[in-house]
Amino acid sequence: MEKNQIVKLLKDLAQLDIDAWHAYGQAMEKMETHLDMRDKLGKFRADHHRHATDLSAKIRELEGEPPEFSKDFKGHLVAGFTALRSITGDQGALAAMRTNEELTNRTYAKALEEQGLPSDIRPLLSANYADEQEHLRYIEDRLDFLVREKGGASRGERF
Repeated sequence: MEKNQIVKLLKDLAQLDIDAWHAYGQAMEKMETHLDMRDKLGKFRADHHRHATDLSAKIRELEGEPPEFSKDFKGHLVAGFTALRSITGDQGALAAMRTNEELTNRTYAKALEEQGLPSDIRPLLSANYADEQEHLRYIEDRLDFLVREKGGASRGERF
């Protein structure tokens, strides 16, 4: 993989994590009942911040310019979607974050399929991907819990 391709890949991942950080903030604001879940989302938000910071450091090492810590166009769409879904409270906020985490998981998985990644970058992407998988598992589990709590069907049912 050429250096400019690696920098682009890392910038795309950093921007995705930045957008996720912003989305988590919105979702957390709407969590009203299950404060333990809101606290866990705060941990995941911190993970996304760390991912963006670590990726930005690698981008600089490769003499690239990392993205600003602000939403891009796609980030504004994610934020809008999150805000809209979060209006319905805890369950809507988690459902929005599930969609965001599904995207993040797919993107990291695809990045790890790239051939020719430098040996110092693959472990970073693998660690970030492991965090993303944990986020998604937790969110899916908590959504199942909320559905059961309300007496509805569980996993697979979309909100």
